[in-house]
Amino acid sequence: LFSNLKSIILNLDIIKIYLKQDYFKNLSKSNISKLISATINNSMAGRFARVSIEFVIVFFACIYFLIAKNIESIQFALNTHTIVFFISCARLVPSLSRINIHFNKIHFILPAIKKITSYKNDLKNQKISKTFDDKKHIEFNQSIQINNLNLAYGQNTIFKDRNFEFEKNKKTLILGPSGSGKTSLISFILGLNLENMTGDILIDNVKVDNNSKNWLKLFGYIPQEIFLLNTSVAENIAFGEVKDIDYSRVVKILRMMNLDNFVSSNNTVIDYKIEEGGENLSGGEKQRIAIARALYFNKEIIVMDEPTSALDRTNSNKIMSDILKLNKTFIVISHDYSLQTSFDKVVKLS
Repeated sequence: LFSNLKSIILNLDIIKIYLKQDYFKNLSKSNISKLISATINNSMAGRFARVSIEFVIVFFACIYFLIAKNIESIQFALNTHTIVFFISCARLVPSLSRINIHFNKIHFILPAIKKITSYKNDLKNQKISKTFDDKKHIEFNQSIQINNLNLAYGQNTIFKDRNFEFEKNKKTLILGPSGSGKTSLISFILGLNLENMTGDILIDNVKVDNNSKNWLKLFGYIPQEIFLLNTSVAENIAFGEVKDIDYSRVVKILRMMNLDNFVSSNNTVIDYKIEEGGENLSGGEKQRIAIARALYFNKEIIVMDEPTSALDRTNSNKIMSDILKLNKTFIVISHDYSLQTSFDKVVKLS
């Protein structure tokens, strides 16, 4: 349960871009309900055993006390009262200790609750311009333009009124050292991080809202750091579509990505479960599964952030050669200058 919840949290950007919020919201609710139920059952079992023992002790103590009342010995009765008093005090001490522990827990998580409430209120009050109606399909026929992009962190200016253009079915490579704004540019396009950034995005010369669902439907995204779900390879590729997986398409893409070890001899997907954090996969396998996910959904625009950083040179060249043959728009950011010859356009940031 914890593994599933952790995977969902680490994949929030991917969930947003692939518009799988509803599926993972329901999955989260299911996992949280199971977790709460298991916690309650475990707690109740322990408490029931303790309460049962205490009840038996108190029951016999009461009988003992009643017997003592019928004995005409004042001293004996007083001793019994004293014993009962001290037993009651002893029973109160653990309860008071638990109250103190729970009070400290509440005090500890209160700032997090306030911050979450603040985020919730901010989202509720956030006004997002709807240049495109979410019910209307966005046509992409010519190019995507980013105009007057500005980004600064304090006194450090990354972009100042910069303009970029990405043509349909062209392969664009964005090169630059760390800190040059490569990932920030991609985040802006995908609506993942708008803090400290301003600018306009146009598609075929029409302004678009990069938080629009139909805008995000155009994109497949392979981040630099890959987080996989604790489930099968096929379910990781068909992200959020457990009931409607096109297994023949999964097999085709696995072969394209040199992941034949997950395909059986009769051309079906092997039911291979990925462990938490992809610990039973190599770095290259994780990256290729992430690329396979973008290809599975047949997105018009594929955005890659250092897509071959975990691959050796042979696999890197093979995979990039195979995927760049596809008739799609590619936006790839990298620090690998040897990739330049494979792209139609190279943008260098400094």
